[in-house]
Amino acid sequence: MLTQLVTDCSLGIANVIQWTVLIATAVVIYLAFQRHQVRIARHSIVRQIEEDIAALFRSKVARVEVSGKGVVKLEEHEFRAVLDNQPPWTFEEDKSASSVSGWFQSKFQFIDGQRYWQIRSVPQSDGTVLRQYLSSQAFQETLLWFRRVNRARKDRVITPDELLDLWRAILPLGFAGRANYFAHYFQGADDIIAMVQVINETLRAGLKRNHRRPLHYFCSYMTEQDRAVLAHDKKAGRLHSLVAKAGK
Repeated sequence: MLTQLVTDCSLGIANVIQWTVLIATAVVIYLAFQRHQVRIARHSIVRQIEEDIAALFRSKVARVEVSGKGVVKLEEHEFRAVLDNQPPWTFEEDKSASSVSGWFQSKFQFIDGQRYWQIRSVPQSDGTVLRQYLSSQAFQETLLWFRRVNRARKDRVITPDELLDLWRAILPLGFAGRANYFAHYFQGADDIIAMVQVINETLRAGLKRNHRRPLHYFCSYMTEQDRAVLAHDKKAGRLHSLVAKAGK
């Protein structure tokens, strides 16, 4: 009887061990599958972010004055056409319009049913000045894109390395007068905080990875007005001091 009892106990223990191993194996497989699914979903989100900014830069939301045979025409151009760095964007207040909470809007033209805002004036060799404009749609969609990226960054969907991979899309909107222009367009840096944070975190990633090229590029074209927008608190101020040293 004692022998039977020992045998039964041994079989019971063996069954428990077997089921424990099976359950543990199932849990490991499930967790691996879940990680794989999360990785696929994260990569899909990152790819969509990349595709969205590429589509935005390809969209024909800019209008550029061109001169030929003494006649100035307004031509349709892609967003990327007004992202070269010289001359910088300049927010020229339209003092003839009424202000909103102390903020004046920029000069603009109504074209195809929407406002196109004057972003800069380009002097020509013959002494004339040609103006360039960007649509309200471009400003709104750019800020929405930055908000999506910032949420993905905060939720750790997009990593600092992946943010740094996007530096050619992110950083140009922070220098050459563009950060300052966005702040004025949206009537204060608070409304573009997502944009500010994404630009700053991209710079921070560049510092940590010792990736000097984007830092040097950024410092070469950033204006003091841009710096005032981006270095909005002590932490951001320290970051930009480090960026200025690394970007020399």
